[in-house]
Amino acid sequence: MFLVLMALLLKDCTNVHVPTRISKGHQNTNMCTEVSSDVTFVKENASVLLVCPFLEEERPMVWRGPPNLTIYGIKETINGKLTNLKHKAFITKNEKSQYILKIGMFSKNNQGLYRCDTVKDKKPIEYQMNAIIAESPAVLTLVSDNSSDILTGEEGIPLKVRCYVEDGLPGPTLYLSYQEQVVNVTNTSMLEYLFVPSKGDHLNCFTCAADNEFFNVQTSILLFVEGQPECLHDNNQITSSINEDISISFNVYNPSGHLYLKCLDNMYNTFINCSMYNLLVQDNYFSIQSCNRSFMIAGYVIRVTVCAKLFQNIKALVMNLENKYGNQNCTFNFQANGQSF
Repeated sequence: MFLVLMALLLKDCTNVHVPTRISKGHQNTNMCTEVSSDVTFVKENASVLLVCPFLEEERPMVWRGPPNLTIYGIKETINGKLTNLKHKAFITKNEKSQYILKIGMFSKNNQGLYRCDTVKDKKPIEYQMNAIIAESPAVLTLVSDNSSDILTGEEGIPLKVRCYVEDGLPGPTLYLSYQEQVVNVTNTSMLEYLFVPSKGDHLNCFTCAADNEFFNVQTSILLFVEGQPECLHDNNQITSSINEDISISFNVYNPSGHLYLKCLDNMYNTFINCSMYNLLVQDNYFSIQSCNRSFMIAGYVIRVTVCAKLFQNIKALVMNLENKYGNQNCTFNFQANGQSF
């Protein structure tokens, strides 16, 4: 049957010339053959359906493929001489009577130029499709504007985030997400996003994804926001008696890495009546026996306990918090017997 169909194809249009470079949808009206072309990407080892866009007319429909546009089949009959496609390639018709070439377990050996052709209005027509195996993006990099491996920004200062991608077929689309919300999209190999970090952005996550419809590659990185310290306490009123030892505990938010603490009185003099600081930093306790000097600690949220003895002339205890971005005073007012000192 296949040989009979081959005989019907021997008579062909004379003076036919097929251009070597024809863009998608191009029709060469000065030549005998009308050609349209396209490119499709295929995932390796997947089943592939190649659809011939026009219907069979005056000649049987022919599917050809690599190598060298070898005849794969005529109408719905596969060329039995193609041993490498045995039980792997089939030709069927869909509901529109279009011929579909199906190839299972598509491999690198199946890559190349495919073509279906017939004759319409006594003129040969062809559809060419270049089938290429898709490739995953190889390298995906997410950095800040200082090109470091950690996204570090300063509170209130604009920060630029960049994502780069290399390789990938077809070329991937880049998506940048922040807190699971897409904030920027591009079809180029680099994406940029400018935003102003705040204290609440600290330790949130940026994610960059490269997606080419066949592969999705993602990378994520934490954001570190630096800024001036902040005193976190619910109640700044301390009730006590004169000459009584008191203990004051509060949290300090310190996003810069190093914090200097100084214990002062309400006149901003060194509070010499402090006896000890107890500091909880990253689950570790530290005891500081002297109150008449500042000292340095590191951590983002620090639990501070101050022990002090109150005297008549002391109206408040002031904790001066300072890092390289600024300073803040954390003030605790004293009361005795329902009245302020």
